[in-house]
Amino acid sequence: MKYMLGFTGSFLILCLLITAIILPNMPDAQASEQNQQQSEIILQSSAAEEKSEKEEYEYILCGYKGVIAAYKTGQSDPVYISTVRVSDLPENDRKRLENGIGAVSRRELNRLIEEYCS
Repeated sequence: MKYMLGFTGSFLILCLLITAIILPNMPDAQASEQNQQQSEIILQSSAAEEKSEKEEYEYILCGYKGVIAAYKTGQSDPVYISTVRVSDLPENDRKRLENGIGAVSRRELNRLIEEYCS
């Protein structure tokens, strides 16, 4: 009985040690997913910028009093104001928001808001 308890305890300690050694070296799944999402945002943003300049946008996503906001083209009041600070975003995203990011439809605007404000 004592032999069995000693063996089980040793086995558990060995498992804990192996886990403690391996776990910190494994890539964080959430960080990897966030990096992938950021890459997708950058790719999608680049694709949106490449749209024809002649194309008229129904909505514009840009900064408003330090946060992200959306305007309907031609209106001076935002139709959406987020709580996400522009200063918390990466430099590339801040520059894009300074210039304004166009959306041709409400659906596209919602996608942009989700990407920048999630």
